[in-house]
Amino acid sequence: MYNLIYTVPFVNIDGEALTIQILEKDGTAASTVLTGGTPAFTIDVDDENFLYTPTRFSGATLKVVGSDYLQNLFSTQYQKFKVNLIKDSTVIWTGFITPEVYSQDYDNSLFELEIECISALSTLKYVDFSSTNVTISFMDLIKKCITESNGDYKAVYIPNSYTSSLDGISVSTSNFFDEENKAMNLVECLEEICRFLNWTVTE
Repeated sequence: MYNLIYTVPFVNIDGEALTIQILEKDGTAASTVLTGGTPAFTIDVDDENFLYTPTRFSGATLKVVGSDYLQNLFSTQYQKFKVNLIKDSTVIWTGFITPEVYSQDYDNSLFELEIECISALSTLKYVDFSSTNVTISFMDLIKKCITESNGDYKAVYIPNSYTSSLDGISVSTSNFFDEENKAMNLVECLEEICRFLNWTVTE
């Protein structure tokens, strides 16, 4: 369960009102409003030019202005602090704060803090595949990836011609382990499915 600990309201260059939410896994703190920087939130989508790349994920930079270093947001866990971008009560981007990247200006009492984030599906590279079953269907593997990402996705869109058949295509779970029985991470599993179907996953 994720608990809301910070909100950052701001207006984008088109004059639209948006809100950034920062939520903590198993958190109990009360929510606090922060002041956004300039710009408050930018999203960087993977610009891989290869047409058939199986995954096209994104990262983001969150900027806040204040005198608080927000050191409580540092964690070694990739899914500890969730970041949602909200427009008209709808989540339009969901991801997590990246543990390693954290920059701030120590020279002034008031400074702009930059916090790097990655999309929820990107965190699957840190989650290993696991299953007690001998086989798994394509649909169940896709659902597993979405669930394990812990992102606040409201819908998943798949080409209509595949929706009924994905439950009927199953593969051995041993495909997702190497010769030393080391599991692939879930991004690698998702990429293998996408290569087979000639898909590109994007958020």
